[in-house]
Amino acid sequence: MARWPVAIALVIVAASLGAEPQGTNPPAFLVLKTGERDATQKKAGKFIAELGKYLAPALRLGSLEGLITNKPEEALALAERRHPLFGIVTPGFFLEHEEKLGLVAVAETRRLGQEGESYSLLGRKGSPAPGAGAAVATSLLGERRYLEQVVLPRMDRKFAAGHEFEPAKNLADAVYDLIEGGAGAPAAVLVDRATLVFFREDPQVWPKLEVLSSTGALPADLVVVFGGASAGDRPARLWGSLEKMLGDEEGRKICKSLQTEGFAKVEGARLEQARALYRAQ
Repeated sequence: MARWPVAIALVIVAASLGAEPQGTNPPAFLVLKTGERDATQKKAGKFIAELGKYLAPALRLGSLEGLITNKPEEALALAERRHPLFGIVTPGFFLEHEEKLGLVAVAETRRLGQEGESYSLLGRKGSPAPGAGAAVATSLLGERRYLEQVVLPRMDRKFAAGHEFEPAKNLADAVYDLIEGGAGAPAAVLVDRATLVFFREDPQVWPKLEVLSSTGALPADLVVVFGGASAGDRPARLWGSLEKMLGDEEGRKICKSLQTEGFAKVEGARLEQARALYRAQ
């Protein structure tokens, strides 16, 4: 079976933020896609640079550097060193560093005609639900607190304690390994909505899979500005730019390339519920 290349779903937009800051480095934006194999400077840097060139004129900046990583710890180090103006981060990163970095959530990405994100636990058709000690592949291991405090408690069926989570460099590959079985294959794979839809639309593969459990809607990746109170009216101006992007020919082209269908305002109740779960002791 052909392997599905992981698409880097990056959604970055901006409003006019004023004059270019002083310093040796150009102003930057930050992208974090935890667990995405190809979300690295080496593999996606060229694309991010092109995106920066597109955004710079709208921001009245002479230059704009895009920073991308698939590791939350690296994203934090970049944020502290480069002080990005804005970016797109995972909900887990947002909840962990909201206060420290002064993050203000401006919007949520929108994909597959739906708002929010959801996760499903996939197993082999007809196999028993994985018990304690079973290996479950996930791309969320880099944000384990979000996984355990927010995602798992929202599963519609009780998630057995004692699973051995293992990192999935590519969710689609992990699902193929699950189907094929063999040494080292996971007993189940925790997938996001896009991966679930991809396999659900495959008439040869889907009959071999079974949804063991799933969450309701959780926050999607968040478009944020950095700086908290010091950001001033930047969040409002950023949202204005987000609304207009699909009305611009080049903006629509970028959205299509990034596999996004525009943006939605942050669903406050959904984010607050996630925040409460994340902060719970």
